[in-house]
Amino acid sequence: MIIDRAINGKEKLKTSSKKLNSNQGRELIMQIPESTRYEIKMETEQSMLPQLVSWLRVHPAGFYKAYPDRQVNNVYFDTPHLSSFAENLSGISVRRKMRLRWYGNESENIQATLEIKCKRNQHGWKKSQRLSKPLNLNNTSWIDLRKLIREELKPDIQSFFDHSCWPVILNQYYREYYLSFDGKVRITIDFSQKVYNQMLYGYPNFTFPVPISNQVVVEVKANTMHRDNLAEIISHIPLRVSKHSKFALAMEAIFF
Repeated sequence: MIIDRAINGKEKLKTSSKKLNSNQGRELIMQIPESTRYEIKMETEQSMLPQLVSWLRVHPAGFYKAYPDRQVNNVYFDTPHLSSFAENLSGISVRRKMRLRWYGNESENIQATLEIKCKRNQHGWKKSQRLSKPLNLNNTSWIDLRKLIREELKPDIQSFFDHSCWPVILNQYYREYYLSFDGKVRITIDFSQKVYNQMLYGYPNFTFPVPISNQVVVEVKANTMHRDNLAEIISHIPLRVSKHSKFALAMEAIFF
């Protein structure tokens, strides 16, 4: 059982990352596209959220609310050997993970996008496809949901999906969006995260959450051409820089 192997400890999971060079879909991340984003993450306690918003309001870069707040929902997929999780634990510079994302409080008739999130060092990009047909996560089995998703995918994304189509976690959180006055830097603030294990369920589990630390995650993002702006931006936000991964933290909460 993969769960038994995972519970044995992180070291065993880390070793599986050595096998990733031959995995299908590797070509999706080997070449950095011309347009990538550079990202810095920070984190703090939820009690600091009002103070954090105050810092942004008086920030010299003139940050303002770019979009209404909304709930973000993700189902993360992995291989039966948890290769994406192993990549994250091992700290290798090149890694990818796949998720189904949608917004709002609904789980019926959702308009979702399948994303392959790729990262090389601090450079990140996504390969994504919006699904044309709505999905019902309330009373559709994971077997049927995978079939519905797969039949819509383009060949290159379908190849990766065939390799990493095991649903492992579902997470939900609220997100605030900020944009600098010059439009070059974006900041998102994520809070009130909930996590649901999907590995033991035949249908999407929205009922039994996994206990997890309730951190606020701040992501400061810019296109690579504007990456030099980020050092000045974060110097006015007195929080520690972190390698926070919601996916990895959720998986660790389940296994460790």
